Amino acid sequence: MSDQPTAMTSEMQHGRPGEPQSQPPILSQRASASPKRWAAAVLLLTVGGFLALGIISSKILFLLALFAAIVLVFRQLICWRVRFRAKLVTLVGSVALLSLAVGVAGSLYISHRYAITAVMEVPITEYGNAQYPEDPAHLSIHYGNYNGRKLTLVQKDATHFDFVLTPLHPYIAKVEIRNVDVSLMTPSLPAWAKEDAGLRRIALTDRQWNRQQVRFDAGSPHIEITGGDGIEKANIYSVELAKNCLNAGLWEILLFERDKGDKALYYHDWFTFPLGHYKSIFEHNTGFAYWRDWYFLEHWSDPTGTKVPLEKLRKVVEEHEVPAKFDRNEPVIGADGRHPRLERLLRWPRRATGFLRSARKVQCERTARHSVHPVGSLRESDPAQDSVTRHERTARRTGTGLFEQQATG
Repeated sequence: MSDQPTAMTSEMQHGRPGEPQSQPPILSQRASASPKRWAAAVLLLTVGGFLALGIISSKILFLLALFAAIVLVFRQLICWRVRFRAKLVTLVGSVALLSLAVGVAGSLYISHRYAITAVMEVPITEYGNAQYPEDPAHLSIHYGNYNGRKLTLVQKDATHFDFVLTPLHPYIAKVEIRNVDVSLMTPSLPAWAKEDAGLRRIALTDRQWNRQQVRFDAGSPHIEITGGDGIEKANIYSVELAKNCLNAGLWEILLFERDKGDKALYYHDWFTFPLGHYKSIFEHNTGFAYWRDWYFLEHWSDPTGTKVPLEKLRKVVEEHEVPAKFDRNEPVIGADGRHPRLERLLRWPRRATGFLRSARKVQCERTARHSVHPVGSLRESDPAQDSVTRHERTARRTGTGLFEQQATG
C-alpha cells in the first residue's frame, strides 16, 4: 500500500512510458519569443541609426545594432541542433552576408554624402533678427528684409566656381560671385610639414579651424547684381565669402550695404560647400588621400597630445629665461567700450558698474561667451563658459592661487 502513491506521483511527473516529453508551455513561449525580441531590437536600432544621420552621431546606434545581430546569430547557432560543420558554414555565411551589407550601406552613404555634379543647388540657412538676435555684426536696418534666396554652385574647372544667389521674390536681386578659386580657401600643406604626422595634423588644424573671409567690393569683376527693387544694387558695399572656423565645408555668404561711410550687414546665409568638391580640392592642394584625415576635418577633434618635433621647426642658437608677470589690474580688451562688436560676444554679470573690467575682476566673476553652433552662428542661450581658462589651468597645475575665487571653465 505504501508504494502505490509513489508510483502514481512518479507517473504524473514523468508521463506515461512511450509518450513524447514536452516542455512546459511558459518556457516554450519564452524560447520562441526571445529571437523575435532580438530581431526587433536589431531593426529598431538600425532604423534609429539611419534616422539620426545628419542630426546626431549615429555610431553608437549602429554599433549596438551590430552587436545585437551578432548575439542573435550566435544564440541561434548554439540552439540549432545540427552538426558542428553545418554551424560553422552558417556562421561563415552570416559573417560574409553581414560584411556585405555593411559594405553596401557604407558605400551608399559615402556616395550620397560626397555626391557632386557640375551644377548643384546647395541648401542654405537664413536668419533674421528674430531668429538670430545674438549676431555680433553691425546690422543694417534692412537686415532680414531680403531673405528668400536659393544658392546654385557652378563648377568652372577643377578649382574655380560660381556662387549664384537666385531670388525667390521679385523685389530681391540676383547676386553672382564669379570665378572664385576655392583652392585658396581649402586647407593646404607646406612642404616641410608633409613628412611628419604631428606637423601635418597641426598644420591642417590651423588651416581648417581659422576663419577666412574674402571681400569683393562693389564694381569688382567677380560680382554681378541684377534685378530686384534696385536698392541692393544702388547701395551694395561688398559681397563676402567666408570659410568659417568650424568643420570642413561650413561656409557663409554675406552682403553688406553702405551705411554712413561704413558697411552694415543686410543679408547672411550659411551653407555646406559640397564635400565631394572639398575632397577633390583637398587632395589637389595637399597631394594626400582625403581619407587619412577626413574624420578630424569633418568633426572637431582637439589635437591635444599631438607630438610636434620642434627641431624640425627651428634651430636653437641660445636660450634665455624671460620673467613673465601677470598684471591682474590690466584692462581687458573688449570691456573698455572701444570694441563694441567684441563686447557683444561677452556677457558681463554686472554691467551697472561700468564696462571697464580688469583681469582681477574677470577672474572673480562668471564671464561667459556665446557658444558656436554647427552652422556657424553664435547662441547666447547655450553659452560656453570661459573665465580666463588659461590662467585657471595654470593655477590648478601649480597651486599659485591666481584666482581669488574658482572660475567656471
